[in-house]
Amino acid sequence: MNHQEALLASDIGAILGIIPSTKLEEDAVEYIESHESLAKAGYETEMVIKIAEAGCYTLKDEQGSEWLSASPSGFIFNGGIVEIVCREGNPPEFKPIYEQMHYYAKVQIKMHVTKTRFCHFYQWSRHGSKLMVIRYDEAWIGEYLPRLYEY
Repeated sequence: MNHQEALLASDIGAILGIIPSTKLEEDAVEYIESHESLAKAGYETEMVIKIAEAGCYTLKDEQGSEWLSASPSGFIFNGGIVEIVCREGNPPEFKPIYEQMHYYAKVQIKMHVTKTRFCHFYQWSRHGSKLMVIRYDEAWIGEYLPRLYEY
């Protein structure tokens, strides 16, 4: 397969049909961007650990073309990643990741691309937060990675 452009982990839910679109409303993007540093600080305070910057990671196909890309919120202790989601509302709605399968897909791809085994899925709002630890799911990757590769 010749990939013209790398797929982004954030687009995986839409590609797999888990959510209809990854396009966020302008207000939502502005909210996320303006609150991300507060959310990271909240995580670091609650967990008493520092998040290391992650950058962008990619997988290459047989021809050496980058085909899958992921940018976690950061790296944490013992080889894990953190994925931070900013929520609005008072009280905020913190759903389990298994009720938000587009996020489950996103963190599985991010763990696969970064070769990590767990993710702290941290939902944050000015009014509270919720942390879930998500393990790397080899069965999920085995089922969905070939479908993504063919996309």
